Amino acid sequence: MKTYYKPGDWIGTYLKAQRMKRVNDKISGRLLDIACGENDVVKSYSGNGLGIDVKDFGADQVVENYHNLPFESGTFDTITIIASINYFEEPEKVLDEVYRLLKPDGQLIVTNSNVHVMKFWHLFRESWAYKAGYSESFLMSMLKKSRFNVVQRASFNLFVSYVLILKKDV
Repeated sequence: MKTYYKPGDWIGTYLKAQRMKRVNDKISGRLLDIACGENDVVKSYSGNGLGIDVKDFGADQVVENYHNLPFESGTFDTITIIASINYFEEPEKVLDEVYRLLKPDGQLIVTNSNVHVMKFWHLFRESWAYKAGYSESFLMSMLKKSRFNVVQRASFNLFVSYVLILKKDV
């Protein structure tokens, strides 16, 4: 099995740990982690969770894409998209699928980083990403269009990154 961060990658490991610290205590109920990478969110969650990815870095299930998932509507209490929305070719379709999969009172947790920092990051580390990143205003517009409302926002990593807790607009 491949690993996402190479051994000795202290920057990637540190950033992953910071994201996990901000997200773990906000998860509740049945969890779906989309683009789970090494599946750390699910592994650290004490409840019922499932990690999916299009590549096998340790996912519970490998899927062809994130916008046509093999789950019944209203299956999950929490869905997470951690530092990965910019990797999706069609993020709007993914958000529509998330809306379908969440229970009416479910929550979506998204982390994102400053678009300018991410452009630099992706230039040197992950040039294969679909987009280097999204500005916060563009991401908020995309989320609103997909019928999600922000109920909480918190910055971390010296205000470079942030976590959003969203609810369905029903």
